[in-house]
Amino acid sequence: MEYRNFLTKEDREVLERFAMESAFAAAHAGDSDEALLSYLKDCAAALNHIPTKKEVIGCRYLKQRFGPWNRVLEKAGLKPVTEKRAAKLKRDAACDEEIEINQEIEINQEKETAV
Repeated sequence: MEYRNFLTKEDREVLERFAMESAFAAAHAGDSDEALLSYLKDCAAALNHIPTKKEVIGCRYLKQRFGPWNRVLEKAGLKPVTEKRAAKLKRDAACDEEIEINQEIEINQEKETAV
C-alpha cells in the first residue's frame, strides 16, 4: 500500500510544495541574481501586490541566495529599506572602509620596514 494513502491533505500539500521548491532550486541554481530578482518582480506584477513567501515558488532558494524575506524584497526593489536597516548598512560600510584603511597602513608600514 502506498504511503500517500495515509497522509492528510495538508501533509500532501507540504510534500508537494517541498518538491516544487527543490525543483526550482535545481533549475535556477545557475541563474544570476538579476534573473532571480526579475522573477520575483514578475510574481509581484502577476499578483498585483508584494508577494508573501507562501505565494512564491522558489522562496526558499531566494532566501538562501539573498537572506531573510524582507532582504529579498528590498533587493528586488519591492520594499523600501527601513531607516533602521539603512543605518546598519551605513555603519557596516564605515567599518569596512576603516578596515581597508588599516590594511593599507599595515602594508605601507611593512614596505617601509623592508626597505
